[in-house]
Amino acid sequence: MLRKSTTILVAIAATLVPAASFAESAHHRDARHDVTGPAGHAKPGNAVNDLTQVAVHHRAHRVVVRAQVREVRFRGPVLLLVRVTTPEQTFVAQSVRWADEAPLAFLIDGDDADVDCVGIRGQVSAARDLLRMSIPRRCLDHPRWVRVGVGLVVIRDAHHGNVDDGLTRHAAHINDLTLTRRLAIG
Repeated sequence: MLRKSTTILVAIAATLVPAASFAESAHHRDARHDVTGPAGHAKPGNAVNDLTQVAVHHRAHRVVVRAQVREVRFRGPVLLLVRVTTPEQTFVAQSVRWADEAPLAFLIDGDDADVDCVGIRGQVSAARDLLRMSIPRRCLDHPRWVRVGVGLVVIRDAHHGNVDDGLTRHAAHINDLTLTRRLAIG
């Protein structure tokens, strides 16, 4: 009788425990010396502000991007650009930092309208050569999957700057960033 009761209890417990959810990630080692100027001209000797590794995590409550840079130097504003494509639309998150100021992070939708996104966070750390963006999934309308592009832009003045697409050797405009595969959550 004890064995039958135990079997019934285990069966009941198994139905009460929710199925394990999953979250997908993508990791990419970016080519070194693939920074370009504003007109798309290669700057192969440039070791500054060159993305070297990118990790994207589609988690239960956030989409998190972590990018390693060879050397973060502030010659002007440093912008981490994160393009997030969902089944319904595309968003662009930006984290902007000037040398002496805290980073400013914001999100816009595909119509270039600001998205009210409490909890979005951006980090640009010169001490750790690290860029990080964390976007609450609720701001993206809780998508089933995302595809993410990562870019770094450093502006020196109106005519000089550097661009690096974190997922390919080719520099890109924000609309042309290379995207990860679909990263689902379940």
